[in-house]
Amino acid sequence: MAKSRKYIINCFLDNDSGRDVEILLPIIVFAENHLNCKVNFRFLWDFHSLNRDQPDLVLLPNVRGHHLYVELARICHQHNIPVFAHESEGNFRTDGSYEYWGYNFHQQFFQDWVCCWSERTRKFLIDLKPEESAKIVYTGAPGFDRYLFGKFADREKLLKKWNKDGFKRVIGYAGWAFGRMYGRDRDTSLLHIHPDKEVRFQWAENQRKFVEGVLEQTIQKHPDTLFILKRHPKEIFEHETEQVKNEMNGLLHYHNVIYLINEEPIHDLIAISDIWTGFETTTCMEAWLLGKPTILINQEVDFVRTEVYKGSPIANDATQLHQMIDEFYQTGAIAAMEQNGLPEARKKVYDVAIGGSDGFNHIRSAFYLKQSLEQIFVKKEKSRIKIGAYFILFYYFYHLVKHFYYRPLFAKLPKLKKTLFIFEKWRLTDIHQRKAEIATYTESYYQRSHITPVKVESDAWWEQFIPAPINKLIK
Repeated sequence: MAKSRKYIINCFLDNDSGRDVEILLPIIVFAENHLNCKVNFRFLWDFHSLNRDQPDLVLLPNVRGHHLYVELARICHQHNIPVFAHESEGNFRTDGSYEYWGYNFHQQFFQDWVCCWSERTRKFLIDLKPEESAKIVYTGAPGFDRYLFGKFADREKLLKKWNKDGFKRVIGYAGWAFGRMYGRDRDTSLLHIHPDKEVRFQWAENQRKFVEGVLEQTIQKHPDTLFILKRHPKEIFEHETEQVKNEMNGLLHYHNVIYLINEEPIHDLIAISDIWTGFETTTCMEAWLLGKPTILINQEVDFVRTEVYKGSPIANDATQLHQMIDEFYQTGAIAAMEQNGLPEARKKVYDVAIGGSDGFNHIRSAFYLKQSLEQIFVKKEKSRIKIGAYFILFYYFYHLVKHFYYRPLFAKLPKLKKTLFIFEKWRLTDIHQRKAEIATYTESYYQRSHITPVKVESDAWWEQFIPAPINKLIK
C-alpha cells in the first residue's frame, strides 16, 4: 500500500470490552502496524466525531445488531464515507429460522464488504441478496483468533481477586439470557423460539427453572468446587440498570459461587475453568480451542439452535451432570467428549461456524479493509456531515453534564438513570490496554508464523489467506 499519508479510521463501539472489541482489535492492530492507519476509538453515540475527525473510513462491529450502528452506517453511506463492518453474530442459523437483518430495517448493506465467518453463511447471504454477491466475502471469525495467539488469566490471581483462592476446582457456566423474558423489551425477545409470545415465554421459563435446579443441586453436591456463573452480555440493554431474574442470580448465597456480569473477560473465565458448561452457548467453541471439556444442561435438545450443541455431551438431569463432573476429577477427562461422533461434530462446527481456526481470520478481514483503503486515493476536502440535531445536542449534553455526574444521584433519578452507561463508557478507557495486549500477542504470533512487514507489502503474499475465487482482487 502507498504510505504517503495515514488513513484515519473511526471505530465506533458501545462498550470497551467484550465480543465486539475482541472481534475488531486484531484487525485494528494489523491495520495500524501494516496498513498505515490511525484508528480513533469513539463511543457509539458520538456521531459528532464524524465532523471532528473527518475520518477516511468508519469501522463498525456490525450493521444490524444495534439501531445506532445501522443509522451511523446509513449516514456514512450517504456522505460517501466507506464503512467496514464485521459480524458480531456470524454463526447465525441458515435454515430460515433466523431474521438476519435485525435492526437494519432498510435491509441494505451499507458496508463495503459483508464479512462472513463461514462459507455456509456466505452462500446464505448471496441467496438473500444476490445482486450484492460481489461484496459478500468469506473471512472467518477474527474474534476466535485470540485463542491461538493470546495469553489468559492466571487462575490463582483471578480467584484471589474475588477472595476465592482457596478453591482448587473450578467449573464455569455461560448464561443463556433467560432474563430477556423479564426485560422491558420482552415482547420482541426470543422470537425465534415461537411466534406466540405466551408459548415461547412458558417454554423459556420451564427451561430456566430446570437449569437453575440442576445448577443448584450441583453446587450443593460439590461444595469444594467453585462455580463461576457468567451472565449473558446481552441479557439486558446497556441503558437498563435493574437486574432481571435468570437461571443464576438466585444462587448467589452459596459460598462456592461467583456471579459475574461483565467484570471479567469471557476468555479468562474459560481459561481458568476445568469444565465449561451452559444451556445453549457458542462459548463452547472457545472452550474447545482452549482444550476444555464442555457439557450442556438440557432436558430436551429439539429447539431452534445452532449446530454448536452437537459437539458437547448433554446432561439431561443433575445426576448425569454429577457423573461427568466426578469422572473428570477422577480421570482427568470426560469420555463422552470423544464418543458418539462428537469429535467429528466439533470439527464440522469449526467449518460451518467460525471458518478458519488457524489464527489468521483477522488477516483475511484486513485484506478486505485494505481493498477499501486503496480506493481512497485523495484526501477529500473537509465537509460538514449531516448527523442530525439529536446527536449534536446529545454530544453537548454529555460534555456539559459530565462535570456533574455522580452515579448514586443519577441512579435515583428516573430520567437520568438511563444515561449511566453513557457517562461510564464514553471514553472507552479499557480498550487501549486490551489493544496493547493484542499487539504484543500478535507480534509474537507473527514471528512464529514468519510474517514480516516486507512480506505484507507483497500483493502475492495475501494469496495464502484468501480463497482462490477472490484472488483476482489481488493486483
